[in-house]
Amino acid sequence: MRDNEQKACSLANQKNKIRERYKGVSIDEFDIIPALPQEDIFAVENEQRGTVYARVSTDDPRQTSSYELQKKHYHDVISKSSNWKLIQIYADEGISGTFLQHCDQFKLMIEDCNKGEIDLIVTKSVSRFVRNVVNCIGYVHELLALPHPVGVFFETERLNTFDPKSEMVFSFMATLAQEESYTKSEIMFASIEVHFRRGIFLTPTLLGYDHDEDGNLMVNKG
Repeated sequence: MRDNEQKACSLANQKNKIRERYKGVSIDEFDIIPALPQEDIFAVENEQRGTVYARVSTDDPRQTSSYELQKKHYHDVISKSSNWKLIQIYADEGISGTFLQHCDQFKLMIEDCNKGEIDLIVTKSVSRFVRNVVNCIGYVHELLALPHPVGVFFETERLNTFDPKSEMVFSFMATLAQEESYTKSEIMFASIEVHFRRGIFLTPTLLGYDHDEDGNLMVNKG
């Protein structure tokens, strides 16, 4: 709660600074550029077959909640859109997207795309799709090159791979997603190394053992 309050306070301060900066300036002196209307990918005339891909990379309860919300959100959006048929929700839980060896649902989705059963994949963001930039770009190009092309819509970035103008932005976002994954891994390994140097071993809870005040394992005498 405190973090949310600090963010709200910071945002309010920024708004006040902007108001003070332009206080007394006539609106006629500004060139107002309206925002471009966002594409509604679900506004189509012909019937489309959509599917959803959701993934969380850990078994953390907070991410599990996000995972369930992802599935419900997209199920509701596609199911309520006219001319759209929800084929299936593919979801990998507790799986990293950097390497796809264990992303069984992702691989099944690609197989179904190759069978011509899907028109569009909807997913939360580039990082929720595939974090490895080579695989990410490769799969998108592979899907677009199918006899029955399949697009991918990334909701957070508002990118639709059917749009040729999205190519550059998509490549950039895929690179960022991979770098974010590697950075998190490096931080985690560095933390483990520091603990080891201090003689603190990161062991999971073991039946019959407890940790003493220094973090060492000791036999549970209870």
